Amino acid sequence: ILIIPVSVQSIILPDQNLSVSSFLQFPLPSASITTAPPLREYLHTDPPPEDTSYLDCLRTQPLPRPAVLHQLLEGVQRARLDGSRSIVYAHADINQSFPFWILTFWRQAYTLLDIQNKWRRAEAFLTKRQSNPVASTFHLALSRLSWSGSTKGFCDWSPNHDLADFASHNWLTDTNLNMMLDIVYGD
Repeated sequence: ILIIPVSVQSIILPDQNLSVSSFLQFPLPSASITTAPPLREYLHTDPPPEDTSYLDCLRTQPLPRPAVLHQLLEGVQRARLDGSRSIVYAHADINQSFPFWILTFWRQAYTLLDIQNKWRRAEAFLTKRQSNPVASTFHLALSRLSWSGSTKGFCDWSPNHDLADFASHNWLTDTNLNMMLDIVYGD
C-alpha cells in the first residue's frame, strides 16, 4: 500500500539519470509552514481516485511537517484496519483523496529536497567563484554528473551528492578526505 507504482514514479520523481543541473530544475513540493491539523483529519474513508489526473498537483502542494509524516507512516496500518482508505492534504485544505503511497512520496520528497538544497548551495558557491578555473570546471561538471548514484573509482562508497561538500566552506568528511588521498596516491 505504501509502494509508489512504477508508472507513477516516472511522473512524480526525478529520473535517476538526470544531471545535477537538470535535477536542480526538477519541481518538488515545499515543506508546509502551517500548523498541522490533528492526524485523524489526514485519514479518509473515501477511496482514492482510479485515474491519475491528480498526479500533476503532487509536486505543487506543500508537504506535511516531518513529525506529522512520521506519525502517519507509523499509524497507516492501524488506520487501514479502522476503515481509512485514503489520505488527504489536511495541512493544505485540499479535499482530494490520495492513495496511501502518497506518504512514501512525501518522505522521498523530503530526501530529494535535502539533496537539491545541498547542490543549490554548491552551485551558488561555484557561481560566486566563476573566475576561478577549478570552480568553473566543477560548475561545468554539474551538467554531466548524475544527481543520484555513487562516486566511482574511490576506496570509500559515497553518494554523488557528497561531492557538493567540495564546493562549500563545510568541513570535509572522512570520505571526502579519502577521495582526495585516493587521487594523490592513485593505484
